[in-house]
Amino acid sequence: MAYPGDWTLSYDSSPSIYTSRGIGLNISEFSTATVLISEDRDLALDYVTNRFLKEFQVHEKDTIENFSRHSETIGKFSSETATWEDQFLGHTQYELTVSKVHNKPHDVFVVFSLSDEDIGKVQEHKERFLNSIHIQ
Repeated sequence: MAYPGDWTLSYDSSPSIYTSRGIGLNISEFSTATVLISEDRDLALDYVTNRFLKEFQVHEKDTIENFSRHSETIGKFSSETATWEDQFLGHTQYELTVSKVHNKPHDVFVVFSLSDEDIGKVQEHKERFLNSIHIQ
């Protein structure tokens, strides 16, 4: 796994909250990239995306506006991206992108959780980061 020099490792846990192993990277103070490795069960892209949207309480908060969600392909990777604005403390834009990187030997997902200033800056790194992940 290779990532930009200004991203920092925040944790490497077995197990993680959602899967057999989780590796977290801080992109900035408010944005992260998380690698999830599921060794014991098959997970669907939609399931992982829904779990994170629930964690962020996107559908429960009254302060959320302009929510959208769509499927896309980043390079060769199936992905889902959700965007929304939170009006709680001013006007903050968020983007959640979940990509399925591997099916075999284990399901591997990458979750990009980005806020305001990082949304534009990280776009160019997504495909490169996804391509750098190799499971043996």
